Parts: sequence; structure tokens; C-alpha cells
Amino acid sequence: MRQAGIPVPGHDLLKDTSNLYELLQRFGGYVSFLEAQIGLISGRRNALKNAYEAGMAVRTASLEGSEKSKEAQVLADSETMRQARRMYIEADMIHETAKGMCASYQRAWETASRLITLQGIESSTMPRRAT
Repeated sequence: MRQAGIPVPGHDLLKDTSNLYELLQRFGGYVSFLEAQIGLISGRRNALKNAYEAGMAVRTASLEGSEKSKEAQVLADSETMRQARRMYIEADMIHETAKGMCASYQRAWETASRLITLQGIESSTMPRRAT
């Protein structure tokens, strides 16, 4: 996300509301980009999960014991399976992080949108001054 120029949202996301239209556009852009990335990451995460589960099923078919003990034995014996599990965990972590960032920017977009709406209502209901 950082390589794409998307800052990690913080508590001061809307500290400067002088140009709400620019913020609305920026936050909307971040949301769109993050939604696309979440889709890509989901595909990769699902592929890794399916590959790991298929590999585990093949390797545990002839083993005795509970599913957890079979998995532990395979992981102890196979560097490839350990790497596959790590890759899945990393993809899952990135997926959850991107979802959280997307939700944060979605809320920031909604807040900026509400502020713009309130400004419009305020300006339309304020009495006009004679100049």
C-alpha cells in the first residue's frame, strides 16, 4: 500500500477540512484502489489456501492420528509445506490489512461527503446579505 502512495490512515485523517472536495476525491480514489487490491489479494489468498489444503490432503492420506497431529507431522517434515503455510498466512494478513484500510478510507469519504452536504445546507439556509 505504501508503494502505491496510500498513507496509513490515522486519527487525524480529516484534520484539515479546508478543501473537502479534494479530500473527497482523494479518499474515494484510495477506496477504489484498495477495493481492486483486495480483489487481487483475495484471489491469491484463496489459491494459496486451496493449494495448501490439497497438498496437506495428499501428504496426510496415509498417516495415522488426528488431523492436527497429521498436519503437524507434515509441517515438521516438509519445508515446502511450511513455506506454503507462511505464504498463506502472509497473504491473509495483507488481505485483512487492506480491508481495514479500505474501511477507514470509506468512513473518511463518508464523513467528508456529510460535511460537504452540511455546508451546502448551511449556505442555502443562511440569509443572504445585501451588498
